[in-house]
Amino acid sequence: MRIEISHGAFQLDESLPSKGVDKYKFLSKLIPPKVLDPMIEILCEQFESMGMEMNPRGLLGNSAPAHRLMIWVEKYCPQDQALRIKDNLFKIHSCLGKSMSDTEAIVDAAAEAGLADGDEIRSILKDSKYSHKLKKVTRHAKEDLGIASVPCLVLIDKNGIQRKLDEATGIETVDGFSDLIANYI
Repeated sequence: MRIEISHGAFQLDESLPSKGVDKYKFLSKLIPPKVLDPMIEILCEQFESMGMEMNPRGLLGNSAPAHRLMIWVEKYCPQDQALRIKDNLFKIHSCLGKSMSDTEAIVDAAAEAGLADGDEIRSILKDSKYSHKLKKVTRHAKEDLGIASVPCLVLIDKNGIQRKLDEATGIETVDGFSDLIANYI
């Protein structure tokens, strides 16, 4: 059986400004630099091994516009195109060092994945329907699933019941994770 993977909308900090803040300064307030710096070094090496260059500085901005686009994409685009757009949005944040609210960066990411109408993308980013859906999804994540940080893994069992995986599950190995997934399918 194939497991369906979905990327939910959840922001690290909803109060971040659209223009963004220095990513390193923000993260170093949450994680001491003596811990953060080695983590960044490892991530940069992992990115390099995948043929990408991570930008550990850059901007960290409010990601609501990118999430609103993904809500639209998941409804109206084929899965392969949706994955390309997700990859491109990931690159905005991780490689280009731009804010996830940078409309032109989002339009470029969508165009690179085959959505050529920039005006349509701009209107989606502003559409209150997708803002409302994002708020609903975020509220569900926080209140019903107890998600307080990202990334977070949630499994949905055969009966449609969602279960958040965290330290309480006791999963410490890949085998433990595989065993848990086997119980869900």
